[in-house]
Amino acid sequence: MTLSLTQGHTAGGLAYWTSGRRHRSWLAVTHGSFGRHEDFCAVLAPFGERHNLLFWDLPGHGGSAHVRPARRLKKAAEMLAEVMAAAEVRQAHQLGFSFGGMIAQSFARQFPQHTTSLIAYACVPIAMMHLPSPWVLNALLKLQMAVTPWSRFCHRFACQVSVREDVQEAFARSMKQHAPHVRNAIYEALAFGCRNEPGFWFEMPVAQIKGSLDDRFPGAKSAMDALSGRLPPGFVEEVAGAGHLVHVEKPEAFQDSLGRLLHRLDGA
Repeated sequence: MTLSLTQGHTAGGLAYWTSGRRHRSWLAVTHGSFGRHEDFCAVLAPFGERHNLLFWDLPGHGGSAHVRPARRLKKAAEMLAEVMAAAEVRQAHQLGFSFGGMIAQSFARQFPQHTTSLIAYACVPIAMMHLPSPWVLNALLKLQMAVTPWSRFCHRFACQVSVREDVQEAFARSMKQHAPHVRNAIYEALAFGCRNEPGFWFEMPVAQIKGSLDDRFPGAKSAMDALSGRLPPGFVEEVAGAGHLVHVEKPEAFQDSLGRLLHRLDGA
């Protein structure tokens, strides 16, 4: 099954695509670091039978490559709001992958009136992180990036996102098409976007998808497991044998998991 997509741009130059307006319910998709909307088009095509789909490219990625990358999660969430307004989408299920999942969390917090539900896919919970001072963390990250050549960083990052060598190689090749300053913007957003807020929770239903082998990013698995502990069992989908890129490594299992979650969220 293939999707017929209509492309648009916001006034600020962000590229987005919609699958149509046949249904009442929308599913908005935010891809991860160094990706693009095409990463999800094929695997999400079957969901166009039940939901209108909205994809967009993050600033500094894909069709939005000419846009200066956002350096804060809050700003990135505001960009998603601009995309939804331009596409005339009032409310949607927010599916966010990895860094895109952190943006979706920030969006759900800032714009609950535009969020039907939040589906956190392979991402850490930004309000449950125990991190040092963001200024200290940002300085340490900048130091690490300054001494790490871009090609080496791409290879190392690719090894973290997948448990399959063929997927790692393809992801590393794709990563190298991005400018290094995109990495700097993403890492600065991570440093300043995460904080420990024990009393905070979202104002809409929350669900989670994760791979059972997604343990290659330091501290990420424990944080994702902590989010699982706060959700009803029926709203957590763990895909056996998959790493970070569940939708690439186990596409059919990803579709099954997302289908079950959307069915529950539509009735929540």
